[in-house]
Amino acid sequence: MSYSSGLSSDRVLITKQDIARSWMEQFTLIGVRESQLNELRYCMAQSRFNDLKVISVCGIPGIGKSELVRYFYYNRMLEGRQLFHQYAWVNVSHPFNIRNFCRSLLSDLHLAMVVKNHIQLCRRLLKENRCFVVIDNVQSNQEWDLIKHALKPEDSRSVIIVITNEATIGKYCADSDELIINVTCLEPKAAIDLFEEVCFLTRNFPLL
Repeated sequence: MSYSSGLSSDRVLITKQDIARSWMEQFTLIGVRESQLNELRYCMAQSRFNDLKVISVCGIPGIGKSELVRYFYYNRMLEGRQLFHQYAWVNVSHPFNIRNFCRSLLSDLHLAMVVKNHIQLCRRLLKENRCFVVIDNVQSNQEWDLIKHALKPEDSRSVIIVITNEATIGKYCADSDELIINVTCLEPKAAIDLFEEVCFLTRNFPLL
């Protein structure tokens, strides 16, 4: 099997950008999370300038962690294309299996090829290319240990955001306490604004 480290192809990039653009056009509620979006921007800058690789986003289930990160992820995909060669989002499945995880990562990179060692290829991709990878739903320190051992982010050129429900897991995964973002409940006014906007969108764009 031949392999080129140049991940980007016009067909793949256009497809992902179209998905990102469509999602961003429909998702207009991020204003209520502007302070935490700024935290993500700060963490990304810290990661780049201090050669740190792993950022954690944590909070209780249903609080809006994934939506916040996805907005940031798609925004970077559309406006910060020069910063990363490729983007990947992996939802961790359970029971956890590291080989299945690596297959999912390769699939989202549009590299779901037949290979003998998925783990080795993932590690090589992240080392040779600057990738932005989101790993959603990490549920234990043990899972992160397996992922970290497989990907070796400390040796790579890539940046990883880990999303988890548990603050202790978020702290365990992040490369620095400065790279931990705790997503909390909205303030009352922001919650009311969000409710009114959802009602407006539902009224004007009813679900099919």
